[in-house]
Amino acid sequence: MKTGEEILDTLQHGVEIQKRLNQKWFSEEEFNEALDVIADVLNQACQIELSGDGSVPKLDSMAMNSYADAMRFLEKHNRFTIISEYGHRVIGYLTSE
Repeated sequence: MKTGEEILDTLQHGVEIQKRLNQKWFSEEEFNEALDVIADVLNQACQIELSGDGSVPKLDSMAMNSYADAMRFLEKHNRFTIISEYGHRVIGYLTSE
């Protein structure tokens, strides 16, 4: 049978483990910076419509899974709007924060 001190040590160890599990890997600032980098890569690699009228250019994943996944990921974080989607082909535009 465990002593009271051993039980307390076990509980404290459990609390420490829970604190570590609740820690974030990135700060919010670092996460937003990572979203910006993903958006920049998509903008450079997938832009299909260049317009001089100031409108937002459209981006096309060209059926490349990694680009399509990145666009869907940015959409989850309100950084991208999908206009059309079929399989790995995603077309949309970047939105401001």
